[in-house]
Amino acid sequence: MLQTSETSQTSYDNPQAFPSDGSMPKLTGNEKKVFYALDDLNRAAGAYELLDLLRPEGVNAIPTVYRALNGLMKKGLVRHITSTRTYVTLSDVLEEEDDERVFLVCSSCQNVDAIKASDTLDALRLNAKKTKFSVQAKHLEFLGLCYSCTEKASEGENA
Repeated sequence: MLQTSETSQTSYDNPQAFPSDGSMPKLTGNEKKVFYALDDLNRAAGAYELLDLLRPEGVNAIPTVYRALNGLMKKGLVRHITSTRTYVTLSDVLEEEDDERVFLVCSSCQNVDAIKASDTLDALRLNAKKTKFSVQAKHLEFLGLCYSCTEKASEGENA
């Protein structure tokens, strides 16, 4: 997805990498850079890590990264993982747009997966309604270890 130059330095400003069929929303130059930097990681990352990756591309201030992340979230391309204060591209975790998911966040490698949770969320909404609680926002994330990190941890214990 990303273009690399002959010097093997990654470039996060590749307009040809976006679909030409109009399926990708219009992005600013900085949004493209941030999106591709994050997407290339294939895991969640914080704004300061993204800033470090993007300095060679001319992005030198953290407000620039946050503005780009906010724009990407509004366009439905990036999700903020509240519990770890990181961000992930939704292309990494969702096959289709569906807000009825719970995110599984590996506290070791920062990998993020999503599972469908419509029935669970319906039950939570029903219980909230029974207590006359008005839900304004939800952040459903499970923190733990992914399969790979669990395997590595058990190998370390057996060594």
